Amino acid sequence: MHEFGIADAILAKTLEISAANGGASVERVQVLVGGLRQLVPEMLEFAFNALAAETAARGAALDVELAPVRVVCRNCEHAFEPDDLFWTCPVCGTCGANAVTGDELILKSVTLADVAPETASARPEPSGEKGR
Repeated sequence: MHEFGIADAILAKTLEISAANGGASVERVQVLVGGLRQLVPEMLEFAFNALAAETAARGAALDVELAPVRVVCRNCEHAFEPDDLFWTCPVCGTCGANAVTGDELILKSVTLADVAPETASARPEPSGEKGR
């Protein structure tokens, strides 16, 4: 099940973003996954949640958007979304094509929780001209 490897990569980048923002808790992660990746969204979510259990992303929602596969016929150069395993061109009937889209794996967004009030009050005040 390659979903765990991909979930691990998504989580690593998500935690990097969290750390760059003071370790804020992650509320939501949105990814775009191409159809050629052959991922099962529910399995990706399961893997992400399992890996995130003891991290700042614990309990975060993982939204998986599937991107369609688009190909271009090798014979007539017609662009289409295939509906069979052989990528048969609907215009000329040639089997086989070159993929244009469908291999994406894009981290679209990471939503972090607001900074807790006790954390915000622990921040040092900016130096100014106090006490003059």
